Amino acid sequence: TEPQFAREVDFVMLHWPRTAVDAISSSSSTGGSDGNGATSTTAEDALDQLEELEAARPRVSKYCLMSAGGSWTDFHVDFGGTAVWYHLFHGTKIFYFIKPTRQNLKIYSGWATNKHAECKGKKQTFLPDLITSAGGSVYEVIIHQGQTLFIPSGWIHAVYTPFDSLVFGGNFVHRHSLEMQLCIYRLERQMKVGKEFRFPNYQRLMWYAARDFLQQCIGHTPFTPPTSQQRECDSDITISEKEKAEQRRINRLCSKYSPHILKGYWALAKELERWSTSKTKRLVDQHPPGMDVVAVASQLSRIMNQCVINIEIKDKDRIRREREQSTKKRRKEEREKARAKAEVKRIKRLQQQQLQKEEAERKRAERLQQQQVRKEEAERRRVEREMAKATRILERRKGLESQYDEIAWAQCDRCNEWREVPLEVIQRNRVGDADADVTERPFFCSDIEERCKDNATEWIQCVECMAWHEMPRIETKDSSQTEIHCVGNDGTSTASHGVEAFLCKKIGKKCCAKKFMKANLALSG
Repeated sequence: TEPQFAREVDFVMLHWPRTAVDAISSSSSTGGSDGNGATSTTAEDALDQLEELEAARPRVSKYCLMSAGGSWTDFHVDFGGTAVWYHLFHGTKIFYFIKPTRQNLKIYSGWATNKHAECKGKKQTFLPDLITSAGGSVYEVIIHQGQTLFIPSGWIHAVYTPFDSLVFGGNFVHRHSLEMQLCIYRLERQMKVGKEFRFPNYQRLMWYAARDFLQQCIGHTPFTPPTSQQRECDSDITISEKEKAEQRRINRLCSKYSPHILKGYWALAKELERWSTSKTKRLVDQHPPGMDVVAVASQLSRIMNQCVINIEIKDKDRIRREREQSTKKRRKEEREKARAKAEVKRIKRLQQQQLQKEEAERKRAERLQQQQVRKEEAERRRVEREMAKATRILERRKGLESQYDEIAWAQCDRCNEWREVPLEVIQRNRVGDADADVTERPFFCSDIEERCKDNATEWIQCVECMAWHEMPRIETKDSSQTEIHCVGNDGTSTASHGVEAFLCKKIGKKCCAKKFMKANLALSG
């Protein structure tokens, strides 16, 4: 049994008359009428017509195909552009498909009739080479035992059988590819395909399909003469109401059927108009008995034209809406892109500012660190200088201490002159034991092999720097008074009496702490 889908859409199953009622209804459009709409067709005529219809019925919906291994079926299109169901009961089949575009069909027709430019003068030319050289594609499909393949209308295909195979299949015409099926039918006419290789009674089947579809559109059997009651009702309806009713019918059809189905019936209506006006016997013989083909074609064409116009309007509206939506979407994307771009710029700017802040902070930290290093270096150098200075002072002090350990100052008892005296001389002048009281004998310059000075001198210590200076002493008439004359660098002489304070500047000298330190060390030592 053929697949359920094929049975549900097959025109032969749906539209070819099967009963006497169908035969009478098919001839009622031209049969006589008695004024009440009753037909004058007799039952015998209906039975004869039914027998003729049954004999003319296309029987292509089911067949059995046995193929030997290694056989090849060259590229072809199934008759009338019919679709094919193909169930592989046993074996394997390899199909090669070519899409039925306008260019590919033109190449195929030229190749099949040996009229293609590259086929002339050649015995064999492989069709896929022509298709691929023109930019087309060839598809390979392999089916195995138990699988079923559906071949769409109009597809060019070839079959290779690698092993012995048994196939059950069938062809069927349907309304979902009417445009392609009519295109293949016209192509067969142009290629002058023999009658035995065409779909049987193809035009007659299309007339029945058009009649039934027209009946579905208008809601009753077309072209039945109206009754007197229908005439009275029609006379009461105004033109505007008829137009509105017609428009509602068109809208109902457009909502009930998809656009490609309506365009397929529109292509069928145009083809039926050409068939109905043709006087060719081959076309006239395909007219169904008793059917007003001109009225069917004209009325179907009128309805389909309105449907196509409505579809075009809806398509324009749809395209306009899609364009508006696309424009809105594009603008939205542009805004989103601009917003994202601005956000990226803002983030980059913030990042740059952050980097600048970090760089400034890093430089400031480096400056502070350098300043700290410089301060530490300066402090280290200062400490080193202070330590060096302290070391020098300590070394100098040690030198002085080592120097004055052996030298002392002593005043001559005869001339009062202060002399540097070795420490051993001082120790020698001391009399007594270590445990008893120690007394010192007088010290004279001769103890250190020096001569006493003739002029009496006096040593005076500066009250500021504590430096000792040698001054001449002059005895006055008053023996109780003694003047000490301080002679400066400029030759002037000043007198100092008694315990008057003495300063280095009175003799034109500057106070010197070093001399004080040396003298202090010397005196203390």
